[in-house]
Amino acid sequence: MGWFMQPTIINVHITPAVGNIGGNIHISSSKKITHVEWQREDNQPLPTDCIDSENTTANNLPASIYKITVHYGKQHKKLTAIVTQIQLPVITRYVITHATTDFSRDGKITAFLEYTPQKCWFLWTTGVITEEPTLKNVLPGSYTVCPFDPVRKIPVPHLHNSLIAVVNSLKM
Repeated sequence: MGWFMQPTIINVHITPAVGNIGGNIHISSSKKITHVEWQREDNQPLPTDCIDSENTTANNLPASIYKITVHYGKQHKKLTAIVTQIQLPVITRYVITHATTDFSRDGKITAFLEYTPQKCWFLWTTGVITEEPTLKNVLPGSYTVCPFDPVRKIPVPHLHNSLIAVVNSLKM
């Protein structure tokens, strides 16, 4: 029976950045990790608020190349991880003009998006389709919007990274 050294397996799990939501990198190993050094492509350390308490996961990272040194015992491995960017449309917020009374159709909602596709219309939860990301003549209620392809007549894949739009009545 010969003696052999077990290989060290280091797993790197990368989640891409999607729209305005940062990606993640998680490191695990077949040996106990004693320390991980995280650097950006320009050799600057990552901010500590990006790194979890176990120092094995970096969160909310912009698309870039990252240099990682994993220490286990007296040994270490240097790794490079690439967080890619997926350009999905992202609904980031709504600006709301509230209705004057419970039954007034004078409210207004404007959605703000990042990475809006060209020739995109907007399908609102009321069933109304608009050519701009604004819904007018709105009653008090809760609303969201979905980018819509007017040619193929289907919703555009997207992220909704905002609270829903709630139109209230100004009359108390």
